[in-house]
Amino acid sequence: MSTQGAERRGHVLMLAGDTATHRRRPQLLPSHNLAALATAPAQALLGTTDPTDVAMLDGARDPHLVRARLQMAADTSGDLLVYLSARLVVDRKSHALHLALPGATKPTVRYTALPWDWLRTELRNRPPMTTTLAVDLVAEPQAVSVLAAGEAERLAAGLTLVGVISPSTAPTVTGPSPYTRHLAERLRQGEGPVAQLHPQAVAAADLPADTLVLPVAPQQAALPAPPPTSRTQMLPRRRLEADADDVAPGLESRPALDPALLPSAAPAPTRPPAPEPALAPESRAPHPTVPARPTAPVPVPAQRPAALAEPGTGQQDPRPRIHALAQAGRHREAAREAQVWEQHVLQTCGIDSPQATQWLEIRADLAKMATDFTLATHLWIAAGRTRLAHQATDAPEVLTAGQSAHYCWTHIQDPAKARDCGPDLISLLRTLPALDRRHLSMAQQRLEYLQQMTR
Repeated sequence: MSTQGAERRGHVLMLAGDTATHRRRPQLLPSHNLAALATAPAQALLGTTDPTDVAMLDGARDPHLVRARLQMAADTSGDLLVYLSARLVVDRKSHALHLALPGATKPTVRYTALPWDWLRTELRNRPPMTTTLAVDLVAEPQAVSVLAAGEAERLAAGLTLVGVISPSTAPTVTGPSPYTRHLAERLRQGEGPVAQLHPQAVAAADLPADTLVLPVAPQQAALPAPPPTSRTQMLPRRRLEADADDVAPGLESRPALDPALLPSAAPAPTRPPAPEPALAPESRAPHPTVPARPTAPVPVPAQRPAALAEPGTGQQDPRPRIHALAQAGRHREAAREAQVWEQHVLQTCGIDSPQATQWLEIRADLAKMATDFTLATHLWIAAGRTRLAHQATDAPEVLTAGQSAHYCWTHIQDPAKARDCGPDLISLLRTLPALDRRHLSMAQQRLEYLQQMTR
C-alpha cells in the first residue's frame, strides 16, 4: 500500500457485535461500549495529531458487509484503530474463532458471525506499528477451550492487540463493561492512546480472575509451577543452584535473580514510569526484541496488579516488588506484574528499545526462579540474539545471555523439550567466540546424546 503524496489520515473503526448474556442477564453490552468510547476525541484514540475519521458499526448482521468495512479501514494512510466488542464463539465444524454479530446462533455461526481469520487477512498487510486492534469480548465455553489449546497466542498475527476476553460467567453489567469504561475515562482525560492506556484500564477494572488479558505471549503469561515429575525439579533451590557445577568444573553459574538487576527492597510502585531504562542504568544500544519460541498459552490472571494499584501517586521502580514476590515463591504474581510492565515499556519505548530487552531478561530470570527451565532457556536465547543485533559478540550482556541459556538448558529434564531447543542454543553459542568454549562443546555432546535416544 503506497501513501506517498497523500495526506496522512488516521482512522478509527468500532464494531458492536452481539450482546453476551448468561441466564438472561447481560454480561456485555457492545452498543454501550461503543457509546462510551465515542465520548473520547478521535485523535486521542490514536494518540496522533493527524486528521482522524471515526466509523461505527452497530447492529451490522452481514459478516461480508463488516469485512468490506474492514478493507476500507485498512486502506487508510495513517494510523488505524479497530475496536471490537462482541461474543467470541466457535464454528462447530472448523473450530475456528468468530465474532458473533447480532442474531448469530450456534448452528449458524459460519454464516452469521465474522471469522477472526478475516480480521487477520484484512489487516496483516498494513505498515508495521500503524495498526492497533482493541477488544472487549466475552468468550463462550467452546471459545475458551480453543484459546486454551493454543489459539490465544496467535490472535494478534503481528498486530498490536490489546484488550480483555472475559469468561461466560462474567458479572452482570448495565452499561459499559469495566475495562472499556476505564479506558474511555482515561482517553477523555487525554492521558494517551488506547494501546498505552491498556495496562492502566486493566489494573483499574475489577475483572474476573479467569479473564484473559491481551496481548498473550506464553512466555509473558503467568508462569505455572512445573509439576514435580523429576528428581531435579523436586530438589530444594540450593541444590538446584549447586547443580550448576555439574555443567563443567570452573563454569560460573548464574544466580537465581541477579541482585544488580533487581534490588532487594523498596516500596511497591504505583504506575508505569516514564520511558527510562528498566534495569540498572547502563549504556546499551537500542536493539529489537526477538520473540521466544512459544509454548502452551496460559490465561493471564486479571486481578488488580499491585504495581498499578494507585495510578498517579508516584513513579517507583517495579523491580524490587517483583523480585520480592519471586523470592517469596509467588511466581505467578511476579510474572503477571512483569508482563504488565513489559507491555507498558513496549508501548512507550518501542520494541527496538533496550528497555524491552531488559524486561525480556527479567522474565527469563523469573522463569528460572520458578524452575521453568524450558521457558527460561527460550527467553535467554531470545535475549542473546536480540543483543547480538546491536552489540559485539564479546559484550558482557551478550556473554551472560549465552551462559544463562546454557545453564538453564542443562536443567531441562524432559528429553524432548531439551532436544527441541538444543539447536537454537548451539546456534547462539557458536556466535560467541569469547565465551568459554566448553559451553559449546558440552551442549553439542548433550544434544547428540538426546538425538541418539530417539533413533
